[in-house]
Amino acid sequence: MNIQVKPSAHQARMDSSKLRRNANMAVPAPQLADINPLLPDTSDDDLNQLHSQYQGQALAVDVPQFDQGSNPGLPGRIYLQWQGIRLDETIFRFTTPIAPGDFPLKLTLPGNVTVNAGPFQLSYVVYTGGNPAVSESLTINIDRTPPNGGNAGALITLPLEVEANGITAEYLAANDNKVVVTVPSTYGDARIDDEVVVYLGSTIPQALLVGTFTRADLGLPITVDLTEAMLTGKEGAQTLFYTLADRKGNVGRQSAFKHVNITLAPAPSNLQPPKVPVGDDSLIDHADAIQGVIVQIDPYTNWSTGDQVVVAFDGVDRPAQSMPELGAVVELPYSAVLNDDPGVKQSRITYKIVRGNREIPEPVGYEVDVDLRTPGPVDPTDPPGVVHPLLALPVVQGAVTVDPDELTEDDAGQSATAAVDLYGGAKAGDVVQLYWDSVAVPAPDGEYRVLGSEPPTFKMPFTIPWTLIDDRGNSDALPVHYTVAHPAVNENIITSGAKLVRVQVSTIVVPDPKFQFADLEEDPAGNWFNCSSLRQDEAGVWSIVIRVPGGEPKLANQELAFVYQGWVDEAGTTPVPGNEYPFTFTPTDEQANNGFVVYVPYDPWFLTTDLRYGSIVYTALIDGFPVRSERHLGAFWMSSAGQTCRLTFR
Repeated sequence: MNIQVKPSAHQARMDSSKLRRNANMAVPAPQLADINPLLPDTSDDDLNQLHSQYQGQALAVDVPQFDQGSNPGLPGRIYLQWQGIRLDETIFRFTTPIAPGDFPLKLTLPGNVTVNAGPFQLSYVVYTGGNPAVSESLTINIDRTPPNGGNAGALITLPLEVEANGITAEYLAANDNKVVVTVPSTYGDARIDDEVVVYLGSTIPQALLVGTFTRADLGLPITVDLTEAMLTGKEGAQTLFYTLADRKGNVGRQSAFKHVNITLAPAPSNLQPPKVPVGDDSLIDHADAIQGVIVQIDPYTNWSTGDQVVVAFDGVDRPAQSMPELGAVVELPYSAVLNDDPGVKQSRITYKIVRGNREIPEPVGYEVDVDLRTPGPVDPTDPPGVVHPLLALPVVQGAVTVDPDELTEDDAGQSATAAVDLYGGAKAGDVVQLYWDSVAVPAPDGEYRVLGSEPPTFKMPFTIPWTLIDDRGNSDALPVHYTVAHPAVNENIITSGAKLVRVQVSTIVVPDPKFQFADLEEDPAGNWFNCSSLRQDEAGVWSIVIRVPGGEPKLANQELAFVYQGWVDEAGTTPVPGNEYPFTFTPTDEQANNGFVVYVPYDPWFLTTDLRYGSIVYTALIDGFPVRSERHLGAFWMSSAGQTCRLTFR
């Protein structure tokens, strides 16, 4: 007979208290929020994997409902813990009880704790009334290693016929217009949901995506279809490669490159000989060569996207360039035409069309004579330019003005002279021609014929006739240059730089501004202005109107600087303090030819002038020189019986 001994009352209370303590310690583990969840588990990988897109990022964590005890009003704190270490910056404060509807509580796990690989424990600690209770842990696995250890995968394999002959139109027609591309399936660390991405090209940013294969069953082969549609414009040598990525988003290096030749379109045919416009006179000279020799390639039959053209000069290929369907223009630089031989030669220009690794030459070509010999010193620049750097600039001298390279009104009606230092390499028969503003100065004074006996310090003399100076007019930077030729050898020339000469030999006059709507009853001479002279401008502002007559087209489209000034005296010598009004106006072509008006507001400018005098003047830039109009001075009476003008009388 079993006799049960009842516990004492004290022991019963101790057991009950122990049960309560054990229940309060059962704090459930935290979970990652739905906005940054862990990956679903697979049979061949560690549980609770964190995708790479969330690694190193702040993560939202849900704290589920836990037992808070039965005492209300207690202060509480919650901290997240990583590997059992409390993260103080994650604190969440509360006062018991937390309402059930407030769960799950939202905490944030800092991004810096998820940057390293490995298994980690996420938990939290609850302090209630200062007493801690640690939750169960959530294991989080962080994997940062791509499949195959991040190493490049082995070569793609292709069908035997493609391996032998490349991808051809015939193969595609016989195989449902596609090529089956196979990726080796036995690589290191292969796992379910690995992603294999196949590309056609050389680098991922420019490569064509062929297909993506997700490995649901590691026993199945990895294949993607390379279709005929994907191969448009891909004629020639191409490469196939792939990348491996695991389900965590870790992407490995590009695999080894599989080289394959693609031949889909029929070969280019009906190629036309090249055209060389500057060779239409049967000669490429120095002037032609320094500007670049243009070669035109006509369209041909069976053009294909990706075709390139390679032009050759005397058998030396130039870099390939794209061949548009409607033809191409290729420029041969001076160095290609020179080809280390400046003498007289007969040259041949040819081209070929390149498609992938195939070259289709145009058989006829273009033959032309070339002569790059020039007078004077050898140009040291490479390539030579239009301006020869070793030719001294001309020096221009007016008939009266002392300063060189400047002509003034004192020189009007008279010829000017120019002098040029003799250049190196000068020889008998050279002809030096001077140009004034790009116009050849007439012979004989505009040219100098070298005798061959001049000393090295000789200055070649020229005279510019007044008729030419007058015809070209004023300019603050008129170019003067010269050329050197040797007509007994060929027609090639060299050209000097331009000396910019300041020329102001004729008086420049612009149309004068004039105040409008004078009171002729008060002053028949038309120089008395009062309230009746006011008009509204386009914005409705009462103003005095100023008209500038037409007839000077050089005023068009430039900003004219106007100044209205009030004067104390009739002669306009003592200004009214604070009564200066500068403003600008830009006339159109039509306004410059036919005239235009500007406005000076009545208030405050003519109110300030009051019963005194005012003037208007403007400045323009003509041929590079500032030109000031004549000043129009008028008398202004802008009040009546001590009152200002009534601005509603019109």
